[in-house]
Amino acid sequence: MQNKINKLIEKELTQFNFGLKQNIRSSTEEFQEVLEYIIKTRGKQIRPILGILCSNIIGQFNERQNIFLQGIELIHNATLLHDDVIDESKIRRGNIALHQKFSNKIAILTGDYFLSTAIEIIHKLKSQKINNLLAKYMKEICEGEIEQNFSAYKILPIKKYLKKTERKTALLFELTTHGCAILSENKDGKVQTKLKNFGKNFGMIFQIKDDLKNFQKKDNKPVYNDVENGTYTAPIIFLAKEFPEIKNILAQKKYQQLSEYFKKSQAITKTKNLINHYQQNALLQIKDFPKSVHKEALKELLSYFGNN
Repeated sequence: MQNKINKLIEKELTQFNFGLKQNIRSSTEEFQEVLEYIIKTRGKQIRPILGILCSNIIGQFNERQNIFLQGIELIHNATLLHDDVIDESKIRRGNIALHQKFSNKIAILTGDYFLSTAIEIIHKLKSQKINNLLAKYMKEICEGEIEQNFSAYKILPIKKYLKKTERKTALLFELTTHGCAILSENKDGKVQTKLKNFGKNFGMIFQIKDDLKNFQKKDNKPVYNDVENGTYTAPIIFLAKEFPEIKNILAQKKYQQLSEYFKKSQAITKTKNLINHYQQNALLQIKDFPKSVHKEALKELLSYFGNN
C-alpha cells in the first residue's frame, strides 16, 4: 500500500529527502558517520507523506511546505533518539539503536542537534504563526513525554491515557497537517481547521494501533514489550476494568497469564472500537474535499493504519 502512495508522490518525496540530507551534514568526519547511519536507517516517513498528501488535496505542494516537513521529520527523529536512550532500547527500525552503536551521550547530543536544526530550518519560513505553533506544540509534546515517565506502572483512566496519547504522539501529526495547511495557497480557515483535525485523529489512530500490536500474536506469541516497560495502554486499561486482578498479575510480572484474560474479555474489541472512532472522525474531516488521487491515497493510508 505505502509503495503505491510513495509512487504517487515520488517527485515530492525525492525533493523532501534531498533537502533533508542537505540540512544534516557535518564538517566533522566522526559526526558525519553518525548522521549517515541515521539517514541509512530512516523509517517510513509517515509524517512527510501525510503532509504532502494533505498539501496536494488543497493545492499544490510547495517549497515552504517542503522546508516545514523537513523540520518536522528532524523533530520526530530527535524524540526517537531521546526515547531510545530513556527506554534503553536495543533496536530501532530493525537496526542497532544509535545509542547502542555509538553512546548515550552521542545519541542525546544528536537529538539536540536535530531539534536545533529543525528550529533553524522552520525559522527560515519567516512565519510568526508557524513559529508560535511550533513553540506551543513542542511544549505540549515534551509534557506528554514527561507525563508518560511519571505514569509508568500505573493503570490510568481511559481519558487520561487518551490525553497522554494526544500529547505524546498525535500533536506532532496535528502540527504536520496544520502547518502544511497554513503554508498553502488556500487561506480558508475552515480548510485549515479540517486538516488540523485530520492530523490529530490520524495521530491517535497511529499510536493506539501501535499499542494494540503489543498484545497481538507474533510468531504465535503475544509481544508484551509495553507492559514489561511499565507502559499500560488501552488494552490493559480495558482489561483491568473487567478483571481487577490484572493489577496483581502485572505487579507480579506474570505477563503470559494476560493471554487467557484477553481471550475472555472485550478489551481488544474496545480498543479496536476506539481506533474506529478516530478513523471515522478523520474521514469526516476530508469528506467535503474534491475527489482526487491524493484524497483517495489519504483514505487508503487511514484504512491501513486503522481497522482496515
